[in-house]
Amino acid sequence: MLYDAKLLDPIHHFLACKTPQAWIDKASQPENLAIILCDHLLCELKAAQSAMLLLRKYAVDEQSSDTLLQWLQPFEDFAYKKIGNIDTLKGKNQLSKSIRGKKNTSYSQSLIDKMVLLITRVSHKTNLGTLIKHGFAQ
Repeated sequence: MLYDAKLLDPIHHFLACKTPQAWIDKASQPENLAIILCDHLLCELKAAQSAMLLLRKYAVDEQSSDTLLQWLQPFEDFAYKKIGNIDTLKGKNQLSKSIRGKKNTSYSQSLIDKMVLLITRVSHKTNLGTLIKHGFAQ
């Protein structure tokens, strides 16, 4: 084993069972890499969408809400509609406009800082080259 097995104890406790070895063996096969990467992409995108929902609902003004929607749109198009490719997504993980918090809300800036960081990490983490190499995208 390449890691200390106790590292996964909190995960096993939360899930209440371990992942079956047969599933791990099947998922580890090279021919299944594209499926695993696609699933991972969709999970990461969902995390970004959840963060965006929290920002739009509780922390940002209307103009910033629109900016956030535009920021995530290319990733949603790529994942759900298969629109775009690695070239159209390059550099899309950076905001080009500032995000302003709602007035008279004490937690806006803190929430913005945390959620924008999460969304940036999610969009940056997407390994588009690997997805393309394995036939998920063009």
